[in-house]
Amino acid sequence: MTDRYVLLGQTPVPEPDLMIWAAWFEEHSNSIVKQERLLDLVLVATVFLGFDHRFGAGPPLLFETMTFWDGGDSDVQERCSTWSEAEEQHARIAREALQPSAVWRYCWGMILQWWDAAKSDWEEGKL
Repeated sequence: MTDRYVLLGQTPVPEPDLMIWAAWFEEHSNSIVKQERLLDLVLVATVFLGFDHRFGAGPPLLFETMTFWDGGDSDVQERCSTWSEAEEQHARIAREALQPSAVWRYCWGMILQWWDAAKSDWEEGKL
């Protein structure tokens, strides 16, 4: 059994040959299911990973959705097994990113970063 996969259309197919898998992945390095920028603050990206990230029993985890808020790292990372699950996962995470509570968490995080930087500058006599 292999942990490497390629896509035939939207269907992940195991690829035991490392060189064939690498060549496919090089040619299809942009295996994006969906990517969108919301509110000009957050990027929601769903991609085909090409490698099983389950590392244990169960169906392979081959797709990943992440959010990237401006000024920060990803705060959401979820994986799933199929293209259709990836589309559903992407839509759900995009809806969650548009919730006022998610935007507020982002804004609060930015305020805290600003406060920490200002406090540090004050303590170092830069202000």
